[in-house]
Amino acid sequence: MRRLLLSGHLKFQRSSHLPLSLLRFFHVQSAISVQTDALSQFPCSSDQWSVGYPLDEFISILKNPAKTLSVHSYVSSLHCVALKAGFNENVEVGTGILNLYSKCSALDHVLKMFDELSQRNILTWTILLSACVLRGEHELGLSLFKCMLVDGVLPNCFTLATAFKCCAKNSSLRVGKSIHGWIFRNDIENDIILQNSIINFYAKHDAFVYARKVFELMPERDAVSWNSIIGVHIQLGDMTAAMDLFRASPSKAVSSWNTFINGQMENKFDQTALELLHLMVKIGPLFDQYTFSIALALSAKLALLDLGKQIHCKLLRLGFENDAFVKNSMINMYSKCGEVETSLIIFSDRVQSPNLSQLSPSFITLIAGYVHKGFIEEALALFSRMLNEGAPADAFTLTSIAAACADAGIFQQGRQIHACIEKLGHGVDVFLASAVIDMYAKCGSLDDGRKVFDGIECTNIVFWTSMIASYALYGEGREAIDVFQMMLENRIMPNKISFVGILSACSHAGLVEEGYKYFKMMQKDHGIVPTIEHFNCMVDLLGRQGLLDEAKNFICEHNLRHHSLVWKTLISACRVHGDFEAAIWASEKLVEIEPHEAGSYVLLSNIYATKREWAKVSRLWSVMKSKGVKKQPGRSWIQLRGKVHSFVAGDKSHPESYMIYSYLDKLIGRLKELGYLTRTDLVLHDLEEEQREVILQHHSEKLAVAYGIISTPCGSPLRIMKNLRVCGDCHEAIKYVTQATGREIVLRDAYRFHHFKHGICTCRDYW
Repeated sequence: MRRLLLSGHLKFQRSSHLPLSLLRFFHVQSAISVQTDALSQFPCSSDQWSVGYPLDEFISILKNPAKTLSVHSYVSSLHCVALKAGFNENVEVGTGILNLYSKCSALDHVLKMFDELSQRNILTWTILLSACVLRGEHELGLSLFKCMLVDGVLPNCFTLATAFKCCAKNSSLRVGKSIHGWIFRNDIENDIILQNSIINFYAKHDAFVYARKVFELMPERDAVSWNSIIGVHIQLGDMTAAMDLFRASPSKAVSSWNTFINGQMENKFDQTALELLHLMVKIGPLFDQYTFSIALALSAKLALLDLGKQIHCKLLRLGFENDAFVKNSMINMYSKCGEVETSLIIFSDRVQSPNLSQLSPSFITLIAGYVHKGFIEEALALFSRMLNEGAPADAFTLTSIAAACADAGIFQQGRQIHACIEKLGHGVDVFLASAVIDMYAKCGSLDDGRKVFDGIECTNIVFWTSMIASYALYGEGREAIDVFQMMLENRIMPNKISFVGILSACSHAGLVEEGYKYFKMMQKDHGIVPTIEHFNCMVDLLGRQGLLDEAKNFICEHNLRHHSLVWKTLISACRVHGDFEAAIWASEKLVEIEPHEAGSYVLLSNIYATKREWAKVSRLWSVMKSKGVKKQPGRSWIQLRGKVHSFVAGDKSHPESYMIYSYLDKLIGRLKELGYLTRTDLVLHDLEEEQREVILQHHSEKLAVAYGIISTPCGSPLRIMKNLRVCGDCHEAIKYVTQATGREIVLRDAYRFHHFKHGICTCRDYW
């Protein structure tokens, strides 16, 4: 059996023993070193072995090593004794020590010792391949498998299963198929472990037809076989076939339930997953730690706190409360269900662990929970604590923190997170780089985002989409189109989100012709079915340009009447262009769709107020009060020296409010000298003209700007954030502020960015 596995792919010289030193450049950096003090841990002295102690007893110790001693030092002790007693030439002793080194993942020692073995057989080769799998060195494992065949050693089922594990973990679909073909050509008898490995290999490479065929040809199947093929159909999204297979499975072991329930969640069939979980409680096996983690994840996803608490009680009764995996799931569930204090209590129990590699997932889970609930400052504080305590930060955690900085618009911490990412060596991670671009854009530094984009060569669609969406936020339609076209030229196929980004960019820049072009391209050239987000971008595009009839026709043609989002967009456009009758009609439609949403009533109320129909405004607010609907207050904030300062209209809670209001009064006077006129028509209250002007003067945006000016050096830029759409009067006032102070001001509202400089805004008053 000296046939090459992959004839024509790799050429090896034939030899009775191929020296592994030829392969050592893959891995081996130092020769084996046996510490003399390791002997002190061995149960018997080396002298006892050197005076003729029975070999059989030594072999027995190799097969049943002491469990209480340090694994690596214990194996080193045994190896040292074998060398001193002269047992090292014995094949059984050599194989036993090789196997122990493999089990403690000492791959360097395994390679060194294997190279020195006088005899090699299928067992020693299989141990060597298993060591590669344990250490994640799958390419090396495949290279060694080919060497074994060149050496004339015929693999058994376990060796082949190990080789398929190597293929499943890398991009070796062709190699795996070649091994499968070799099995058929040489009439190797498959066992159930090997066939399960083959199914898993094909599933990992999305070769689902082959996986199904192997499953169908299996003479017998175990729980692993059924779980694997159920997982294949879940990956395909064919939940009907997965359900049929689950019902046909004879064992329905706990692992099968876990696979199927988790698959339902992955495919967003959360309600079905919940029903299956209840069914498992009634007729299924007892939960294991994975079932509890899945159940807690489902509770978190659906925000079912009561269910989560019931699961917590159940796992306490069954004794799973100390399982690290389950504890992390509990932290995630409580934090995402709003019970942050409870998650902190569970986390505090975990934080006593001296093993930082075990502690890190708990930090990560709690940070993600904080970010999910919008507790940005707490998330950042916990992240800082995590780094200080030495727990490793992975790409997922850093992505969550970057996203938190983006949502809060805190530029200083965002830059620190970027520096941390570079320092930890995560700079080339595609999804992390995308999060950094998004962070810089949302923190008002689009240029920094573009530098990150230009510094990485990447074909991932998420990466390109983040840059397109960033330009859309700033109303830079032409730049977004340039990036989109560059993406197409690089043969990177856009997805649904990419088209949302480019359509939004066209909308904010008033590019109607281009918007229609990409809307048609999406369907005709890429076969993407438009979602409500795409339709809304088109309504927004037409509405901003004053094409209100065309926007209404678009809503009717595409049967969008039941979507509140498009009505809100149309109402805003009608208000901007003064078509109050159409705005009232659309607002009434919106209230019918969302009778309990504050935004629906506020939009209608604002329209009535603009028309000075105060009786209708009063009646509408009475309705809101009776239904318990509350309006979200406008809030603006600015970050200075690591602290976030937040303001609402007329707010005097800030410790420096006296200075803020004094400066603002003087500043408004200066702006009026430059030509600024207050837009009292925008005050939606039945008040005297003078009162209207006072209200406008103390809007949250102006307070944040005033505080920024008195708290920073002259000429330094300001970055202001607002949770709602920026007030029209404030927008006009800030343009004059940049003239009066020479400042550059970036303001992010709920819809887009406004970059003010020299009395001009980048939105060109088109927002």
